[in-house]
Amino acid sequence: MTRQRQSQKTRQRRHAHTGLAAGSPAPRGIEIRKSSLRISFMWRGKRYRETVKLPPTEKNIRFAENKRNAILYAIATNTFDYAHFFPGSIRAVTLGLTRPDTSVAELARLFFEIKQATLSPQTRVTQRFLLQRCTRLLGEERLTHTLRPEDVARVRAAMAEQYTVRTLNTTMQVLRQFLSFMVTNDYNPCGERLPGEAKRLREVSRDPDPFSLAEFQLLLSCCQNPQDRNILNLMVLTGLRPGELCALAVEDVDLAQGTLRIQRSVTNQGLHKLPKTNRERVIDLYPEAIACLEDQLHRVSMLEPVTVTKLNGDNRQESDFILRLLFTQKAQRRGRNRDGYRPDTLRRKWGLWTERAKKKDPAFRYRPLYQLRHTYASWNVSLGMDRSYLARQMGHQSVRELERTYAVWMPEASASEQRKMNQRMTGFLSDAIAT
Repeated sequence: MTRQRQSQKTRQRRHAHTGLAAGSPAPRGIEIRKSSLRISFMWRGKRYRETVKLPPTEKNIRFAENKRNAILYAIATNTFDYAHFFPGSIRAVTLGLTRPDTSVAELARLFFEIKQATLSPQTRVTQRFLLQRCTRLLGEERLTHTLRPEDVARVRAAMAEQYTVRTLNTTMQVLRQFLSFMVTNDYNPCGERLPGEAKRLREVSRDPDPFSLAEFQLLLSCCQNPQDRNILNLMVLTGLRPGELCALAVEDVDLAQGTLRIQRSVTNQGLHKLPKTNRERVIDLYPEAIACLEDQLHRVSMLEPVTVTKLNGDNRQESDFILRLLFTQKAQRRGRNRDGYRPDTLRRKWGLWTERAKKKDPAFRYRPLYQLRHTYASWNVSLGMDRSYLARQMGHQSVRELERTYAVWMPEASASEQRKMNQRMTGFLSDAIAT
């Protein structure tokens, strides 16, 4: 009897500063302590107790009761995440439900070490750069378990003010992969809400911006040696990608058949790999392109073969092999003692050509080197080349890709085809009506 009176007095003292009526019991599963509250619940056949560092006021007791109800619901629906409800809990770490303190920079290094084995050399360089940008914006010394969706939203908003939509979306893709790795491996308690904030912005598709014939002639006049003119001519007359042109070898040219075999591309690191679609192709050449190749073959005929490194379809290094490169800096009178071009060095040359063109004609408008490929496609579409044939020439996977990219030049060709069909249909119907 004495013990009951003592426990009753203890409850009364505890309830005295909570606002609860004297003697009224605390909600089930909630323990009222001197300066905090404790939640208890059953999970996986064991009882767990976690302290909520809030003074035991009536309002805080209701908060703890609601939190316990949410925990019970999550347990019942098999969605309970211990680290989410109690992110600072030592028990979550000891149970292996969350990871010990890890900085964003440390986890980024681990993430990249795991991922890089599946990336091509060029993608590896790009993604390392983008990942470093993300870690700087998040805070390299920031602990991973302290990141919240709000932090990711702030990074996205800051990038939207500084970068183009395309750059932002590319960075968000890498950031989302990194945050998913963080959440999946229990370095952060926020679940899918964290990578969910790394959203892409809607990107308006940009139409190709090809060069006119007058602009192309202006660019040709800015080339200071015959090899540069051959490069420029061949890109516009074949639609080759920059990496494909840099990887061309003497063995790829068949002047008798008037064809060019595209079976390699080269990266900025000088590694040779399969073309973009991982498929070789043979393209038919215009007479002007054949003339450029004849001139270039003459210029490199006395040069020695070189050894290059090739990657297979899985981006793994294969054995080195020997090529006689078609375009090489050694073929120029003042060229460096270096074998072949790479896309980045070709872009630097492109910058010089466009600067000279701008000086000659202030109305000249700069476009990236890749627009030479678009120029080839738009000229041929406008002249009525069969779309399936053009798609094969350019190495597209389907005609649909060609139509989606170059639809702006197709209405004229479509109108021409429509006139032909009208004439044929009129003749067909007139014959049918006459009979």
